Amino acid sequence: MSSAAPELSPELTELADAYGVATAYHDWRGEHRQVPVQTVLAALAAMGVEASTPEATRAALAAKREDRWRRMLPPSVVVTAETTASFWVHVPHGDPVQVWVSLETGETRDGLRQVDRWVEPRSVDGGLIGEATFELPADLPLGYHRLHARSGEREESVDLVVTPAFLGLPERLGARRAWGFATQLYSVRSERSLGVGDLVDLTDLAVWSGGSLGAGYILVNPLHGAEPVAPMAPSPYLPTSRRFFNPVYLRVERIPEYVDLPRAD
Repeated sequence: MSSAAPELSPELTELADAYGVATAYHDWRGEHRQVPVQTVLAALAAMGVEASTPEATRAALAAKREDRWRRMLPPSVVVTAETTASFWVHVPHGDPVQVWVSLETGETRDGLRQVDRWVEPRSVDGGLIGEATFELPADLPLGYHRLHARSGEREESVDLVVTPAFLGLPERLGARRAWGFATQLYSVRSERSLGVGDLVDLTDLAVWSGGSLGAGYILVNPLHGAEPVAPMAPSPYLPTSRRFFNPVYLRVERIPEYVDLPRAD
């Protein structure tokens, strides 16, 4: 009789969460699944975090908790346009701090409002560190900006990204309603494709559905490569980067250089 899988300790769960490592998920049946402890440990180890023993886990968690307090600003701040958002600033307890935003246009936005939020100061590296909270206004423009903080002789700046809440619809769609096919391209096979649907099949589907049926779009699975180098993973579900497309979707005969390929190749 097999023993039950070891449970994640509260400390290991907190440590994994601090590093963005998932410890549970819901499978395709909707059932809650715990990530195996060894998988969590392997993911943390790949990030240079030693947590193979309870003592190591507690030490890594304590170090991670203090790392946040050693920073003057968060590593980066990402906010949604037309909404207010807050961020923390760490300075020696009781010291004043100045914060401002440098927009990518070259303009400066200062006078950020401090939020009335008390956080107990923390002793770090022999000194008492206080935490102040400031609010970003809702009217910041979209773009990649810089958030600055200065206290005494210390100054830090981090990326501030303002993203749209909604990307909108294509202009040519206008206000009209539209419908389209949702498909996995590899399943859209034709007599001329080599085992899986390819980009020529996608073209044919678009022309037929748009021209004959009045469709407005086609929704397809990600067509990006699993890896940019060989060997290629034998699965269409593993895109890793939008910089590379999966060559499995090419119709080789449509590549211009194909005519120069020796028959044996």
